[in-house]
Amino acid sequence: MLKELTLKNFRSYSGTRVKFNSAKVLFTGANGSGKTNLLEAVFFLTMLRSFRTTQPRDLIRHSAQAFTISGRLERGIWQEELRLSYAQNGGRALNRNGDKLTRSSDFIGLVLPVAFIPEDIMLISGSAAYRRRFIDMYLSMLDSSYQVALYQYNSALQQRNAALKRGIPAKLTAAAFEPVMAESAVYIASRRKFFTSLWGSEVAELLKTEPEAEFSVCYEPDAPYETTEDYLKQLSENRSKELKRGCTTSGPQLDDFILYLQDQPMRNFASSGQRRKLAIYLKLAAYNILRKNLNQSKIELIGLVDDVTGELDNANRQRFYTNLRNADQLFFTFADPVRDEFFGDAEIFKIEPDKITAI
Repeated sequence: MLKELTLKNFRSYSGTRVKFNSAKVLFTGANGSGKTNLLEAVFFLTMLRSFRTTQPRDLIRHSAQAFTISGRLERGIWQEELRLSYAQNGGRALNRNGDKLTRSSDFIGLVLPVAFIPEDIMLISGSAAYRRRFIDMYLSMLDSSYQVALYQYNSALQQRNAALKRGIPAKLTAAAFEPVMAESAVYIASRRKFFTSLWGSEVAELLKTEPEAEFSVCYEPDAPYETTEDYLKQLSENRSKELKRGCTTSGPQLDDFILYLQDQPMRNFASSGQRRKLAIYLKLAAYNILRKNLNQSKIELIGLVDDVTGELDNANRQRFYTNLRNADQLFFTFADPVRDEFFGDAEIFKIEPDKITAI
């Protein structure tokens, strides 16, 4: 459980420290007061990434040169002290229990966060790239081998594209990266197919009594990945035209995941209300998958809920809360104090610009 969070020059916070004594925490305050920034800080501390931007420099407070996040995690007699800093020039410093670290993998993995944010609607209406990032993040949480395969593929893809841009003289250089790409692509595709099936089943279970019960998700690979030979053949066949374009035109970097409601693509068919409701259930399904797979591990699961339940009716809201009960810790944001027995044991903080006050 996160017991203490310290921020310096992070988003709207010049410097603040807050201690938590409950497994259920509420942040209340006006829009723009900094509630979401606190959730983002917890997410970044545990994942070394933001759920709002891909650029850490975007998180640095205006006119500052770097931001720092520190946190203390406790579980029984176990305790971990984490500290990280990012600078405008791209420099990064990681520290765990006083030891300097260089590898991200040595810093993250103690806690896994799931953020429920209004932008989750992009899973339905957003780009294929947004859905790929979502799938990749949760698969990486579940399977370290997937994370390795994804890194190897993207590294080889980047080098192959660089070779293709150099033109004909680099043709053989481009081909040299294809075996790594093919081997990694086959594993990536198999795990994406597996997760898609699991994810779709979990969503269907959550929605079985709802009008949206006829939900399904389909993994649409961009290229043949059944065997390394299949993808190697395609890469070889495409190489000549790709030399003209200067980039790789097929592969996992172009895969998509299509969401269907009553056999119709949701992005074209679902109403605005259905999209917002189903976006919550899509993320809740991923949360449930993580929870079931972490039951026997020492890794803790944290839920970060950014005021997304307003459009749910009471039955769906209570179902959402019920599914979150098994989290090790929950953080919620609301514009106004909420009256619900689920929050009877919650610790509440009032958030004002650059100020946090326990209520």
